[in-house]
Amino acid sequence: IIVVKNIEDSIADLSLEYDEDETIQFEAESSESEALGVSILNLGNERFLFQFYFEVDVDKVEKNGSWNFNSHLLVLHRLKEEEDPLSVQLNWVDFWMLIHDLPLGFMSEAVARQLGSFIGVFLEYDASMTQLGYKRIMRLKGRIDVRKPLKKKKKLTLPNGESIYVRFEYEKLTLFCFLCGKLRHGETFYPIRAHNPLQEYVFHWDISLRAQLRKILAWKSRWLVEDDGCGTSIYENCNTPNPYPSSEQ
Repeated sequence: IIVVKNIEDSIADLSLEYDEDETIQFEAESSESEALGVSILNLGNERFLFQFYFEVDVDKVEKNGSWNFNSHLLVLHRLKEEEDPLSVQLNWVDFWMLIHDLPLGFMSEAVARQLGSFIGVFLEYDASMTQLGYKRIMRLKGRIDVRKPLKKKKKLTLPNGESIYVRFEYEKLTLFCFLCGKLRHGETFYPIRAHNPLQEYVFHWDISLRAQLRKILAWKSRWLVEDDGCGTSIYENCNTPNPYPSSEQ
């Protein structure tokens, strides 16, 4: 038996407001990419789009560069609003560098700014490494144009009129050309050499531009204490990671 109410009575009993006011509570679901903190999309033409879900991860990537994959330099760019990832220019990379043979008394941020501007764009002076001063070494961060050869040295004129040269080393420097001094390819793939493989060439750049990170760690005093509240030497176990990890870590 099917009981059918009068249609008018059914409409009179219908309360739309009651049904619409009831809410359905949805819980936020995190995707696998969000759980990992980053998603990577292959855009083609040797370009990849990295999407980070936490600002702190982006800051770490920018602060701890440069980065490489299989000894090949990764040129990064933080996209701004309305920028097209397929057309944005990828020409600049950040490097931490060591400046060698500076005279005593010239270990200052003002000097670092001048040298950083010569190398490319000055970004940061590492004041925590002032203990390298007695070795006549300064550490700074600069932004380098990958279309230009790496800078090897710079002539300085001192207040007494004497001229000296300071030389540069690049941290995390991997593949670069010993013939043209540019990043992103080796001398084997230098265009002119590819056309004339039997011709002899003079190498004007060499491996001396690569800073040895283990030496940088050794220069840090064993008596320095990280300002992390644990009160331990940087050479002892602590919850705070080493700010200058070796390439093996």
